[in-house]
Amino acid sequence: MSIQELIDSFKGRVDQISEEWENIMKFPVFSEGDMIARLEDKLDIVQQQNYSIIIDLDNIKRELHLDKNEENIIFCNKNGLEVNETTNMVSSSGNHLESSPMSPSSAVTVSQYLQISEDDAEKILSTFPPTEDMSLNEEYNQKEVDDIEEQIYNLASEPTFEQSFLQERTHSECNIKPEKCGAVEVKRFDLNMIEAPKSINQLYDDFDKNLKYQIKDFENQFGKGQLSKLNKIRTYQRRRALISEIEKFSKLFSLDIRRAIDIFESYRTVRGKTVPYLYNNLAAVVLEIRNEYESTYYGGIY
Repeated sequence: MSIQELIDSFKGRVDQISEEWENIMKFPVFSEGDMIARLEDKLDIVQQQNYSIIIDLDNIKRELHLDKNEENIIFCNKNGLEVNETTNMVSSSGNHLESSPMSPSSAVTVSQYLQISEDDAEKILSTFPPTEDMSLNEEYNQKEVDDIEEQIYNLASEPTFEQSFLQERTHSECNIKPEKCGAVEVKRFDLNMIEAPKSINQLYDDFDKNLKYQIKDFENQFGKGQLSKLNKIRTYQRRRALISEIEKFSKLFSLDIRRAIDIFESYRTVRGKTVPYLYNNLAAVVLEIRNEYESTYYGGIY
């Protein structure tokens, strides 16, 4: 798959999510239930497309060999030293640009960067020693650094208004039974999935009859905002992206879902590929299957 095809695929996904977003926004909202339903639909669209876009971007990254070229890493200078006061960025022409330094004493800058209130930014900055007392050669207590990073992480990870609205009931239950909603419990929640599915049918059945209910149970307990903390979440996301593409393929050509699964399975077996290969190279696989099916729509190959 050429770089231009990857870019076109990426653009197509962006256009698709814009269209789906507009369709959702057309429906009027009359009640709190309608509002919750709309918010959930919006979150589902963003999550669903995000998985596929991440795969596209990863393919583009591999095609351009970005990992092998330090000049493409915007937060790394030629000497491999950490950039402290300013950030060196590489323009499209290859010239280094220097961004404006961010003063650690500016609460406004910190609040804008982390998207938190200035009061919270002041609390973070108050834990730093005065700027004039700090130097690059001075050892800074590692525990204090860890505490500061933890504060920044917690503030930056706070849910948005929409997420807070959707999780209101979950938070109420946490107040009643806090021992079930702690950070430790989130880490103990492990997804039970087939490690190496042998076929698309097996993958689909495991997702449809098992995995999606585990995710729903997790969301009910901890909220969607905690999904990123799950073990195996990336594997779940990639499998969900593949199943989503199969379902879209089914609707596009008015096929039964099992028929669409058979087409993807036929593609896999003919080429001697594994199931993980399909969801790890999703953009190229879907494009090839769609082109082949369209060109042989009346040929009876499938």
